[in-house]
Amino acid sequence: MHIKLTTCRISLLSLLLVISISISRAGSTTFPPLSPNAVEGKLSNGLRYILVPTTNQSHKIEMRMIMRIGSLVEDEEQRGCAHFLEHLAFEGTKHFPNRTMIQAFEAQGMKYGRDINAFTGFDRTIYSLSLPITSAQQRSEILQLALHSASDWLGAIDISTSHVENEKGTIIEELRSYTLPDDFYTLKIGTGRYPKRMPLGSEQEIKAVTPKALLQYYNKWYKPHNATIIIVGDVDVNEAKHLISTTLGHLPNTNKQTPPPTYPLTYSKGTNYMVLTDSLQTTQKIDWIIPHVMPFTTNLHNMLERKRMAIVCSLLNNRLKESGTRCEVYDSWYLANKNHFTFSFSSTHNSILLQSIRAASAECRRIVKQGICSIELQHLIKKQQEKMIVEKEDKTATEICDDLIDYVIFGERRIYSNQEANQLKVLLSKTTSKDIVKRLSFLLKQMRKSSLIAYNSHSDNSLSKQAIIQAWQQGQRQNMERYTFHPLHPSSPSTSIQRPEWDLKTYKIAKGAIINQNYHKNLEVTDIKLSNGIRLLLKPTNTADSTIYIAWIGRGGMADLTTLQQKRYYDAIAYVDLGGIQGLPNDTLSDIMMQKSLSMALGVDQYWHQLLASGPVCNSSSLFRLIREKIMHPGLDYPLFEYLKQSEIANNGKETLLQRMMKRDTNRLIDICIDSLVGNGRDKTFLMNKADWQQLNLDTLATYYKRTFGDLCNTTIILTGGFDLTKIIPQAVTIFSEMLQQDAMPLDNRPISLPHNEVRKVFIDNESHQKGTLYMVLPFNYHPELRTSLCMKLMRDLLQERVIDILREKLHIVYSPYVDLFYDGYPQQRAYLQLTIDADKNNLEKVEQTLCNIVTQFQDTAVSTANLEKMKRSFLVAKQQALSNDTPVEWKNALTSLIKNDESIADFNHYESILQQITAQEIQQKFKHYIKLNKRIVLIKTDETKK
Repeated sequence: MHIKLTTCRISLLSLLLVISISISRAGSTTFPPLSPNAVEGKLSNGLRYILVPTTNQSHKIEMRMIMRIGSLVEDEEQRGCAHFLEHLAFEGTKHFPNRTMIQAFEAQGMKYGRDINAFTGFDRTIYSLSLPITSAQQRSEILQLALHSASDWLGAIDISTSHVENEKGTIIEELRSYTLPDDFYTLKIGTGRYPKRMPLGSEQEIKAVTPKALLQYYNKWYKPHNATIIIVGDVDVNEAKHLISTTLGHLPNTNKQTPPPTYPLTYSKGTNYMVLTDSLQTTQKIDWIIPHVMPFTTNLHNMLERKRMAIVCSLLNNRLKESGTRCEVYDSWYLANKNHFTFSFSSTHNSILLQSIRAASAECRRIVKQGICSIELQHLIKKQQEKMIVEKEDKTATEICDDLIDYVIFGERRIYSNQEANQLKVLLSKTTSKDIVKRLSFLLKQMRKSSLIAYNSHSDNSLSKQAIIQAWQQGQRQNMERYTFHPLHPSSPSTSIQRPEWDLKTYKIAKGAIINQNYHKNLEVTDIKLSNGIRLLLKPTNTADSTIYIAWIGRGGMADLTTLQQKRYYDAIAYVDLGGIQGLPNDTLSDIMMQKSLSMALGVDQYWHQLLASGPVCNSSSLFRLIREKIMHPGLDYPLFEYLKQSEIANNGKETLLQRMMKRDTNRLIDICIDSLVGNGRDKTFLMNKADWQQLNLDTLATYYKRTFGDLCNTTIILTGGFDLTKIIPQAVTIFSEMLQQDAMPLDNRPISLPHNEVRKVFIDNESHQKGTLYMVLPFNYHPELRTSLCMKLMRDLLQERVIDILREKLHIVYSPYVDLFYDGYPQQRAYLQLTIDADKNNLEKVEQTLCNIVTQFQDTAVSTANLEKMKRSFLVAKQQALSNDTPVEWKNALTSLIKNDESIADFNHYESILQQITAQEIQQKFKHYIKLNKRIVLIKTDETKK
């Protein structure tokens, strides 16, 4: 399960007392804590619920059960129990024994880990369900299933000795695969209860967990009054309220519904210092952190407090930037009742670090002594007011759930109306210099009480704690002249930039420009073939998204070239791209794109080149013309090219920082090894020497650029977004049909050749300790078509399910095994399944043998029809949710994948029927035909050569 390191917070009254900064509440207005369409309620047993119906989340409901308890409330003998119970909740309950709960959800098309999940934190345990909806009747059934599960979680988890002992191995493997979220975590987590109650627990604590301790924790804390049910999406509020009442209302009421205890995040007094040295780092960084209490945004006045603290940060950032001081200032919530106000210094030299610390300290002193002039303050207030926006209505159900979790745990709320935003703006406008000085003075006082120094150094000659503190103290004694504010005077936004001649042209569709046009009804995709060879795929989505997304996809990349050609055309696309558009200075081009909110980027990989662009639909014709000119008439910046070329020549032969880092990045080395073995790039690897760089010529690179992007017969332009087809088709056809086919580069369309024998390699990673990782790669060639791709994806998911069932649920020797599928249809015709398993290094041999046995089982015996149908439902659910009328980017990516993998749009139009035609026997035959264990690639990462 995913672990989120969060914690409890102290009461608002305590927060305000600690800060000792009062805000007048005269004339305050109380606003509802939730969005207008949210329904909040509470059952007699104390269980709360929040229901949010949405209009943009058809066919889906997100449900969360939030327990306002986590690892912090564990007694000494219960350490690790909060996380352990989360695991047991899916292993078996009274009404869903032996993982039948997961089976029931998966029968609805859900997947464990994707749609069924949970995590444990310091102050919470959250159970998460993504429920697919296909009809009103099915919605009622699946919601009832989800609520019955929640009912069992609250009172009927099976905490038998066998379940407890079996699950220990799985949780211990999870611990071994977990890494701390921050190198300075031990510094930032403080000295109180938090470091002693880590949500995952330790290996020793997990081994010591008993059914008795789990039952004590469970019976004490898993009570209805500690739980909140959140349901967001395609939900009928009256139906949901009825189901919640009938399914969860029977849970027993407790006489004393007291909230769980809260624990503050505490730090040692004085300056706490921690340094980490990394010789590969070129830049040193010091984060000087001031932990302080900040009220949560439970009302407008607390929101005002946040905004005023943001003004403090902006004030310091503006002044330090103006003086050339390398320091960034920010304030953010960390854990529990604490924010971290941070001065972040960076430099390559110790002397500049100390100078920056002195400068930041002196600026703080000047603000406290002199205050802020009204003009500067009003400028800062205006900037904050511009950031006050009403919560957008098109948030996804997942995003709404995340907001509501903050509301349930902390009482935090958002701005839901213009009335609230305007009132907050009025309150902020009354901010005085004294208000800002008082907050900065408070922070500096807290700094003297307790602060943290997190220091990333690149040498053994690191600055001492005393030297850093002394630099700050020197700044506090420095007298500075009165600050004079110089407001910027940006050019008027109404100033119009002169458009280039090509952007002023009007076009008429030439006769015969379109040679073929099809409409794929199920997809609502229009497929147009132009006479110059370009193919247009247009997929309009929800018009509420006024953006058009464009992907220009063309066959032709670096793997089509010989080694000599790769050197001759080295980074051609990137170097030509630097020149912008012919006859249009880059500054002017940038201004035009900024004024019209347009974006564009080019790139090339081994077999394909592409141009990605986006912009407002109202500027689509300008964007199309911009793309046309960028392809046909690229600009060439000779001085910049020569400068970059000479820089490469001067540094040729020197080991770069990236190369040094890669030498010790074992995971990256393994990825490179796999790429080379499965034929990515046809094994054409080379290094540019000085002679190669010297012969590099920008005109030659431009020729390659034009020949590559000018191969219109192998080009598809994909358009998605909130546009009107009747308006976009004439624009796109008119502009793109006038482009001319160029003399294209030759293409190498031979399929990839794969290893003929088994390959085994060991990678030593001294940081692995007891843990090892096994990578089993099963490569094969295949003939591209949608049906085959679906078969391969079914093979992947069946393997994943079986590996989890055996290695995790039966043998308990792994936690989170991964089975990935990588495939490239055109021209490579190559795919491979990659199984990545973290385990105790002494179990790696057993893991490999088990994986081979699993593959052999699939080859010898067809899966059950019921199991295959369950997988198919999961595919349909995933497609329905990913490719909706509100996901233009996902549509663009899906259509791009079809083109690159040589899969038919016509087949994709009949996705459901093709999927349903696949049989268990066909899957068995694919396992036999594709997977050859005697040609497997096995890579092992461990800290011992002998393994």
